[in-house]
Amino acid sequence: MPSNGKEQVHWFSFNFYDKIVPKKNNYQIKRSTLTGRSFIGPTKEQKDNALMIAYESKRATIYEGPPPTAVKTKIKELVGSLRCEIFYSGKGDLDNISTTILDSLQLSGKIQNDRHIDELVIQRRKVKRDEPYKYRTQVIVSTILHIGQTVDKN
Repeated sequence: MPSNGKEQVHWFSFNFYDKIVPKKNNYQIKRSTLTGRSFIGPTKEQKDNALMIAYESKRATIYEGPPPTAVKTKIKELVGSLRCEIFYSGKGDLDNISTTILDSLQLSGKIQNDRHIDELVIQRRKVKRDEPYKYRTQVIVSTILHIGQTVDKN
């Protein structure tokens, strides 16, 4: 899938069929059982949702080459410049959803840091009425090989 002078080298994708709970504005005041001090932390619903997204991304296999002729690799994480495509069917804010997904990718260990994502594409898609699920989020993460750059085969 070469585009704009760039070539896709390694990639993985996964689908998530549940509502995504945004990370922003989803905190509650909690009290420590050890010290008795209050602190602000994520709600249980948001934390569980982020762990489920991380689990789905950790299960994804990393491939090399374009999708029709892709070959499975033994690579566990993607490094370097990354491109992330998110196709989302829910009603939430797209920027809040992207924060939750990118943090979950980092939590799963598939990417080192979400700061390595140079290109982020988010697109809202509608789920057809005859489909068996209400929500569907598809995430595709790939490395970017710029013109003149070579692939490191280590």
